[in-house]
Amino acid sequence: MQQKPNQDERRMFSRITKQFMTKFRLYKGANYSGGWQISVTKDLSYGGCYLISDHSLHLNDILELEMQIPIKNRFLRLFGEIVRVEPLTPDGSAQGIGISFMKIDENHKEDFSNLLEEFLKTFRAGSR
Repeated sequence: MQQKPNQDERRMFSRITKQFMTKFRLYKGANYSGGWQISVTKDLSYGGCYLISDHSLHLNDILELEMQIPIKNRFLRLFGEIVRVEPLTPDGSAQGIGISFMKIDENHKEDFSNLLEEFLKTFRAGSR
């Protein structure tokens, strides 16, 4: 019988476990639904992130995100699709949200790449 790969084996990008202050809002075409919500990432990769939300979000929702990074003390602007929603409390008031990045603002791509490379180097050096 063939075994299913675990979640880590299916990942295309290495993840870093790091908290970054993130604000997000629901994006619908050229319109936004609701105001900005505040959260913190639990992990991050080139392909996406995982964050905690106390707002009702659903699979396939599109979010605009602004993630505060320590490089130049600025925000990265990204768009992502929700690919996983996990209830974290019995009443569903807190959710774990898996987001797959769809677009990174052109002005922020280099900063995002540099940020991840720096954290991945630190992680690899510490795991030796």
